[in-house]
Amino acid sequence: MKNNIELLEEAQELLDLNQRELGIYIGVSARCVNAWMTGERAVPSYVTEMANRLAHIDAVAMAEGRPTSTMARWAVIRSSGLDEFIDVYGNKADALRAAEVEWKHLTASEKKKAETFMVGMVNVQICDEPMADSRFQQAVLENGSIDADIYDVAKDFLQN
Repeated sequence: MKNNIELLEEAQELLDLNQRELGIYIGVSARCVNAWMTGERAVPSYVTEMANRLAHIDAVAMAEGRPTSTMARWAVIRSSGLDEFIDVYGNKADALRAAEVEWKHLTASEKKKAETFMVGMVNVQICDEPMADSRFQQAVLENGSIDADIYDVAKDFLQN
């Protein structure tokens, strides 16, 4: 019988994920995954069992060209004009930290052009091929449309 770390590593290998991506996949920070993998912290068995089962399902779905499971994750969401971009994170704190760094590095002109700049929870799916350096994209519904709903917005985001 495999131990918890072996189950987590198996899920990681099945989907070819790095530690940051594995954290997003199971909804925790990369630091937490690293602490589990190095033995600093114990991995809860329910997390490894869930991750392993879901990874098997999603690996088969990707191999068959079907959509993978949909998961709600925190993301930095920004748009200007016709383009919308999301960067997905494993938890709210990581998303807020990334958004703050990005916002501070925008020029005043770029800030004015931004139609949307927020941290929110969106439905995402893991993809076979990374798009824009991310394995996670907004979920595609059964009818082929993109799920653009934002379920929750980080209220404690940036104060101008």
